[in-house]
Amino acid sequence: MNQNKKFEKAKAFGVKFLEKRIQKWLKSSAPHNAEYYQKDLAKLNALQGFPENSGVIRGLDVRIKAKLLKAHLESEFPNSVWSVRSEFFSMGSAVDAIFKGGAPIDEAKAQRIGDLYQDDGQSDMMTDYFDQDNFVHVLIPAKVANGAPVGRVANSNILMLGAKYQ
Repeated sequence: MNQNKKFEKAKAFGVKFLEKRIQKWLKSSAPHNAEYYQKDLAKLNALQGFPENSGVIRGLDVRIKAKLLKAHLESEFPNSVWSVRSEFFSMGSAVDAIFKGGAPIDEAKAQRIGDLYQDDGQSDMMTDYFDQDNFVHVLIPAKVANGAPVGRVANSNILMLGAKYQ
């Protein structure tokens, strides 16, 4: 599948997702909340290809960003396999992209693509003001041990520690 088809498929997922949300809110007791999703739908419809900077998709639901990121990685590295997952947690969300195998990839390029789906906004460490849209972790495993990837996160020199990663 070529780059344009992968993008259109991911975009179609996002449009369908947002249209469902809009209809849900229009039928609810708070139809004014549908405006939030209508703005996101307009932002998504304006995309003509994969984002060139993080600002154009700022605020989009992380599930839509995950689909776009996976399509972007697979189109840039056509003979590779990626697992891309979204997660939600207190005061934030994240997208984890894990390289599962295939042809060798350019780690720096994969990280630059991942950075397009993360937006730091106007964060100011001096005043503890964090304007983080969502986090993106691109994991390039060194090997697979007992079915779980073992490697490092290529993003911001963050090491993922725990049961799966070391």
